[in-house]
Amino acid sequence: PGVVNDRLAGLQARGVTEPRKCIEQAPAILGLTLDSIDSKIKVLSERGFDDPRELIEKAPFLLNLSAATFDAKIQSLVALAFTDPKKLIRKYPRILAIASESLAKKIQDLTDRGFRDPIKLIEQTPSILGLSPETIDTKIQGLKDRGFKNPNKLIEKQASIINLSLPTIDEK
Repeated sequence: PGVVNDRLAGLQARGVTEPRKCIEQAPAILGLTLDSIDSKIKVLSERGFDDPRELIEKAPFLLNLSAATFDAKIQSLVALAFTDPKKLIRKYPRILAIASESLAKKIQDLTDRGFRDPIKLIEQTPSILGLSPETIDTKIQGLKDRGFKNPNKLIEKQASIINLSLPTIDEK
């Protein structure tokens, strides 16, 4: 209880509005000292993230990454040709939890499904990374079944449609 209360108070003092939620999502935070948490916040700031506390709230596991690991993750996004990795991380910080090989496979899966610019598609709607290839296939086929001649083009123009259920699309 002492460590838990110390971390809760420490996170809250550092501007984290929901420290309990952060610890529930990333219990390893309990093993960090407050100095270590401060250094992680500093690393995020030094890497150009204006509000590292917001980033931590979205993805508390970031507190468990070393500066070198964080830098390597950013470099892997650059190597995969993402145009603005920091913007992507702000939008979808969980991308840092995805191995480079898995990201490359997701990009290839999107290419294999006929998407012309999977990087742009991911940057527009990074939640597509959470969809299985089968789910994407089902969505494409569902759009075809609803009379859309080029569902890929529709998804590329309005990427958020990929997150809508087919019944929701029917309603709209």
